[in-house]
Amino acid sequence: MLRRAAGPWQPVFESELQRLAVQYSVSDEIAALLWRSYGPGAEKILGASYETPRLVVRVNTLRGSAEKLQQLLQQQGVTTRKTALPDALELLDAGDVTALEAFQAGLFHVQGLASQFAVQQLGVQPGQRVVDLCAAPGGKAATMAQQMKNTGELLCGDSASGRLSLIESLFNRLGVSCASVQRHDAMRPFAAGQGAHRVLCDVPCSGLGVLAKKPDIRYKDLKDLPGLIETQKKILEQGAALLLVGGRLVYSTCTVNPAENGAVVRDFLAQNPGFRLCEIVPEIEGARREDGMVTFLPGEADTDGFFVASLERVW
Repeated sequence: MLRRAAGPWQPVFESELQRLAVQYSVSDEIAALLWRSYGPGAEKILGASYETPRLVVRVNTLRGSAEKLQQLLQQQGVTTRKTALPDALELLDAGDVTALEAFQAGLFHVQGLASQFAVQQLGVQPGQRVVDLCAAPGGKAATMAQQMKNTGELLCGDSASGRLSLIESLFNRLGVSCASVQRHDAMRPFAAGQGAHRVLCDVPCSGLGVLAKKPDIRYKDLKDLPGLIETQKKILEQGAALLLVGGRLVYSTCTVNPAENGAVVRDFLAQNPGFRLCEIVPEIEGARREDGMVTFLPGEADTDGFFVASLERVW
């Protein structure tokens, strides 16, 4: 009777941060960072990390339309749903997508909605000279090649030589022929990329926007974060140096840490008056907009956590 009167045992936490860290299985550091950045909203972000991510794919427009892919997938027993972007489809019951005939035929590649949104902000056109400084595993570069209609020149670099084969394999499956792939440290000058119309800097980051997909990040040590931010700044500087006047650069991450996102862009703009922020369209439900930049927060937007800023070189 006494046990019943006392009720079920409830854990006692010394602080709200400790509760978040324990309840959502993240390090104290990560819980503290999210709380500093978003206050009580941190719980929504962490809660979303236990939800199954949507499976979104990019239609390979080099080989067909979204409508044709939907018809083919329906014949293969896969239900699809349109999204806010015209060539992005959500697959609802696909199972192992690599086993699908449409996948093996190179009719699509898996790419989250926020990633596709980031690429869209470049406004890539056929015949342009385009650079992807941190290209592996190649999904964003493949989308750009499709937008270029396989014309022009797409230069893809990555510092990890072991990942270059991933890019090449993807390009082969999708029929991408306008791209070249090479090992390159994005923090160093990229002579081959000079005179670019478009540059993508999808920089290395803490990955705090993709906890649902990469649970190993939950206890990631953040002691190297200052050095990582310096790396991001250097890559942005090198990417900007490649642009022609009137050219456009997209800086993106898959983290929700403001210090790696808006703070990096604002610091760059303060030191480079020849650049300005571009308008970002379309509106995506749940996305946060601030100073011309967009942040997707898990739990608010039905996407990975992501950040996108689009910059134009005006002189």
